[in-house]
Amino acid sequence: MKLLSSHRFRELERLEELRLENNLISYVNGNSFSTLARLRLLSLNGNRIRGAGEHAFQGLRGLQALHLEDNCLGRVPSTALAPAAPSLRRLRLGGNAFAQLHTGDFAHLLRLEELSVENAGELLLVDQGAFWDLPQLRALHLHGNARLRFVDPHALINVPNLRILSMHANGLSALSADIVRPYREKPLQISLHQNPLVCDCNVRWIAELLAGGNESVRIQEGALLCRGPRGLEGAHVASLDLSQIAESCAPVLAVGSTNHTVEKKVGDDHVFECRAHGLPPPVLHWVLPDGQVLNQSSDDTRLHLRGGPGSLSLHPIRLQDAGDYACVALNPLGEAVGVSRLRVQSLDIHLFPQGVSATFVTLVWNGTARNAFPEYEIVYRREGSGEGRDGQYQSVTANQFFRSFTINHLQPRTPYKFCIGVKSKEDQQYVQFSCTWARTRDESFMTQGIHRTSNVAVAAVLGIVSSMTAVVCVVTVAARKYRQRHYDTPEKSLVANMQAHIPMENLHSPLMAHAGS
Repeated sequence: MKLLSSHRFRELERLEELRLENNLISYVNGNSFSTLARLRLLSLNGNRIRGAGEHAFQGLRGLQALHLEDNCLGRVPSTALAPAAPSLRRLRLGGNAFAQLHTGDFAHLLRLEELSVENAGELLLVDQGAFWDLPQLRALHLHGNARLRFVDPHALINVPNLRILSMHANGLSALSADIVRPYREKPLQISLHQNPLVCDCNVRWIAELLAGGNESVRIQEGALLCRGPRGLEGAHVASLDLSQIAESCAPVLAVGSTNHTVEKKVGDDHVFECRAHGLPPPVLHWVLPDGQVLNQSSDDTRLHLRGGPGSLSLHPIRLQDAGDYACVALNPLGEAVGVSRLRVQSLDIHLFPQGVSATFVTLVWNGTARNAFPEYEIVYRREGSGEGRDGQYQSVTANQFFRSFTINHLQPRTPYKFCIGVKSKEDQQYVQFSCTWARTRDESFMTQGIHRTSNVAVAAVLGIVSSMTAVVCVVTVAARKYRQRHYDTPEKSLVANMQAHIPMENLHSPLMAHAGS
C-alpha cells in the first residue's frame, strides 16, 4: 500500500482508533480519512511517507492524537494539519528527515498540549517563530537531534503555558537566554545535558540558573560538561565560578561556519544558511561573489534574505551566480566569517529553428538535459533595427516531452529572437538556457511554396495510384491462373480414374436393393 485514499475507510464511520504502522505508505492523499469524524487517534508511524495532500486530514473533527514518527517527511505538513487543529492535543513527528523547522511550521494549533520532534537525524536549525501561537502547549520534546546546531532566540512565540522543554542530546554549543526569558516567573523544566556546550558568555545564564539564580526555570538533572573554550574542557558547568565566564563575547558561527562547496545546475534553487551566537547579539550580512553586500535593507528580487538575515535565497540559479558567498556576523567585540562556494553546472540544451515560413517558425531543441525540468518556457520577441524598437517578449509553455514547438502568428519579413528556459515557481523569475534567431520569409513565399508543392504532390499521387493499380491487376490474374491449374486438373483426372476402374454393375442404389427383397 503506497497511497492512502478515502475509499478504504468508507464503512468505518464509528472508528475511534486507527493504527497503520509499519506499512509501505508513501503519500497521504486529500480526504483520505474524511469519513472518520469520530476518530480520536491516528498512527502512521514507521511508514515511508514523504508528503501529505493539502486536505489529507480533512474531516477528522475529533482527532486528538496524530503520530507520524519514523517517516521520510522533509518538511512539516503544516497545511495538511490545519483541519485537525481545533481538536488536536498530541502530535509526534520524530524520526523524520527535517533539515529545518521554519517559521510557522507549528502555528495556531490552539489545543495542542504535547509536541515531539526528536531523533530527527537531519535537523540543523530551528527558525524564529517555528512554534507560534500554541496557547495550550505544555511539553515540547526537541531532544536527540544530533545535528541540531542552532535554536533561534525567538523560536517560541506566544507559548505561555510551556512547562517541559527537552533539548538534551543535541548538537548545541550554546542557547540564548531569550528562550527561557518569558518563563522567569513560571515553572519551566529544561534539559540540556549531552550537548557540546562552549562555556563562554552564551551559556553564562545556564551557570547562573545552576547556581540558584532562578527558582522557576530549572535545569533537569544530568551532567552539563564544557566542550570549550581552552582551559575549561570537561569542566562541569555547575562547578564554574561566574568570574570565569565573560558577560559578553565576540560572534561565533553555529551554522555556516565550515567551508563547503555546493554543486547546483542552472535553474535550480538554493538557500545558504548562517546563524551565530554572541553577546551583544551579532548582526549578519552577506558578501556576494561580485563583492556586493546584501543585508536586510537590500532589494533584489532574485537574491534575497528569506525569513531573516541568516538565510540567503537564490532562485533561479544562473551561471554567473557561481563563486564564494561569505556570511559575516558582527558585534562590537569582533566578527565571524563563514564562506560557502557555489559551483554551477550549465545545462546541455540547444535551441535552433528547423522550419521558417512567412508567419511561423518551428523550433527544435536537443541535448542531454532535455528532461531536467517538468516544463520549459519559450520566450520570443520581434527584433528591431534600432535602440528601443525591440518588441515585448511573449511566452509559451512546453512540456518536457516536447522536442519541437511551432510559434505562429508572426510577422512576415521580420527578425525574431527565441529563447528556451525555466521559471522559478516561487517568484516567476526566468532563466534562459539557449537562444536562437530567425527571420521570417516574405508573403510571396507562402503562396509560391504552396503552388509548386501542389503540382509536385498531384503528380506524385497520380504516379503512386497508377503503380498500385497495375500491381493489383497482375497479382489478381496470377492468382486465378494458379488456382485453375492447382484445383481444376486434379478433379478431372480423378473422375476419369473412377470411370476406368469401377464397373458400373458394382454401383447400386440402396432403395433398389430394398425393393427387391
